[in-house]
Amino acid sequence: MVQDDVDERIRYFAEECDHLQGFQVLFDPCGGFGGVTAKMATTMTDDYSKKAIFAIPCIATCPDTVGVARKTWHSNCALSIATLYESCSMIAPISVDSAVVTSALPRRFDYLDYFDPSKDYHSSAILAAAFNVASLPLRCRSNATTLSEMSSALTVFDRKLLTISCAFPFPRFEDRSLFAYLKSLEDRQPWTPLVPNASNVKIPVVQHVVCKGLTSFQIVSELEKRELPYGCWKLEDVLRQYLGDVFPSCPNMLHSFDSLCHIESPFPQLFSRKLNRDGIVTQSDRDDATGVRHVAAAVALQNSDEMAAYANSLADAIKYSLRAKDLCLEDDVVREHLETLVNIASYYQSWSGSSSASDSD
Repeated sequence: MVQDDVDERIRYFAEECDHLQGFQVLFDPCGGFGGVTAKMATTMTDDYSKKAIFAIPCIATCPDTVGVARKTWHSNCALSIATLYESCSMIAPISVDSAVVTSALPRRFDYLDYFDPSKDYHSSAILAAAFNVASLPLRCRSNATTLSEMSSALTVFDRKLLTISCAFPFPRFEDRSLFAYLKSLEDRQPWTPLVPNASNVKIPVVQHVVCKGLTSFQIVSELEKRELPYGCWKLEDVLRQYLGDVFPSCPNMLHSFDSLCHIESPFPQLFSRKLNRDGIVTQSDRDDATGVRHVAAAVALQNSDEMAAYANSLADAIKYSLRAKDLCLEDDVVREHLETLVNIASYYQSWSGSSSASDSD
């Protein structure tokens, strides 16, 4: 009955669309909603086989840092992703946890001094802001792309697991240009990964970068123009130059939007006091009674070899559950999902191996 009701509601809204791109599915994979979502995705694939499905498993920070509950938590997540892999066009898990199964410190973000990862209110705000920016090109009339185009560009060689990394807020300075800030990063990426076990040390195979509010920067100073090709001084020019230098073998898709991210209640005030009310890094601290009203942001959606480590860690979680006999599924079903995750990991490892071999040649 519940399945029929859900299918009917999806069909109703799909038929109301003038131009249906596909489906974005945000869900909690660590509990019962993972299985429900997998069933829904299978139904949507059958009914709308030509439409893309973008699944975003939102993984909350597990309250148990070392015990059995943490392993079961991530085992459920692993089963959800393994089940969804066949039905979905893209899967981008997001979390502020830095590792699966093993105890590890949550992610830390520059200029978010009051971020408490133990509070779902805080972590969900970061994840929502990142996904809001990442999906912006799908929702705009200008400078837009479609879900199918994004999926075709990012999911090469059956690699549907993607990483999301974000710079929120993206720092803007009173006395430094965007070009100077990017140059100061050298080979470091400006964003923090939102996928457990990812470290952003490998060059992605392909990536889609979305920036919001960077036009409020001083893009490049008169003196710095000498370091760039003549006339390439606009925001897109500087960003493409940076992306080409840091990711030399990676095709980069870039979307930039002028407006800043507006910070209003109930979004929590997590920001460093070094940011003034307009989100600009200053020398003096902001008054405690004054909140940040606007910030810039940048998000990278990447097809990266680092997802091999994530897929392997999910497989390890299932192996643990098989040994502990703590999943309410038959062993044959669990082993089938385990094999799926091992195969997923091999897609990324085989690409790394072939890339290394071609480089050595």
